Amino acid sequence: MGPEGTSPIDGVISDRPLYAGEMASSGSALLTVMDVSRVIARATVPVNELHFLKVGDPATITVLDSSMELEGRVTVVSPALDLNSTTAVVWVLAANPWERFQPGLTVKVSVLAETVRDAAVIPVSALLPAQEGTGDSVLVVGSDSLAHTRKVQVGIRESDRVQVLRGLSFGEQVVTVGGLGVQDGAKVKVENEAGAKEAGERESGDKKALQHESK
Repeated sequence: MGPEGTSPIDGVISDRPLYAGEMASSGSALLTVMDVSRVIARATVPVNELHFLKVGDPATITVLDSSMELEGRVTVVSPALDLNSTTAVVWVLAANPWERFQPGLTVKVSVLAETVRDAAVIPVSALLPAQEGTGDSVLVVGSDSLAHTRKVQVGIRESDRVQVLRGLSFGEQVVTVGGLGVQDGAKVKVENEAGAKEAGERESGDKKALQHESK
């Protein structure tokens, strides 16, 4: 409180430890005033994604199980990691018109860290289960209907899509369903066009099974 018993900020009372008639001790708080015209969301980010983020990146704060969202900016990217989880804390500051968001809410934070033009993108389901030390790979179907395992280097992941930095060319077909257990060089038949996807900028549609033709 200010020297004349007034709050130094405009806001709402969020806590009232003492009530009229109670004895106040020296240095104890009488009221807690909170300014909720702006809110800060704190999120933890894995160390392998931290280098994508920087102060000033646009971000969105969304209430879980709700369409309520606020547009904001990254204000803090912690340089220190939590040794127990190898994650770092990122703060997103957003204006809170009509005070719709209240402190203590559980929210989801989305940060637009980078925009890549003309990126080769495939469904995450196209990545084969990685064995230790082997890296990422996909199953590519050639024009001769033979399946080949191809090592790839992946980049940005967004929801169910992933960017391919190296290993694929635009237009090559990758298996999205049914590739597990198919040997390199095996002859296959795509039962539906959705069973394999072309490496490109847009991926959509249902994914069907790939049929392995036994010899």
